[in-house]
Amino acid sequence: MIHTDIGNKMVAAKVNSNLVSPAHVLANAEAVECITYNVLSSKSAFQRHKQWLQHAKTRRARHKIMK
Repeated sequence: MIHTDIGNKMVAAKVNSNLVSPAHVLANAEAVECITYNVLSSKSAFQRHKQWLQHAKTRRARHKIMK
C-alpha cells in the first residue's frame, strides 16, 4: 500500500536501484523508490490508471484508483 497522492503521480518504481514492473513482489529488506511526475496530461493519466487497475489485488485498491 502506498499513499494515494504518491500513487496518483507515480510513473515507475525502483527496487534496490533496479526498475521493476508494478507486479513485482517485494521480499523482506528490499528498498523501494517511487518515481513520480507532477505534470501529466489527462490522456497519459487515464492510461496509467488503466494499467494500475490491471495490477490491483483488492476491491479497495480498484475503488481508490477509479475514484
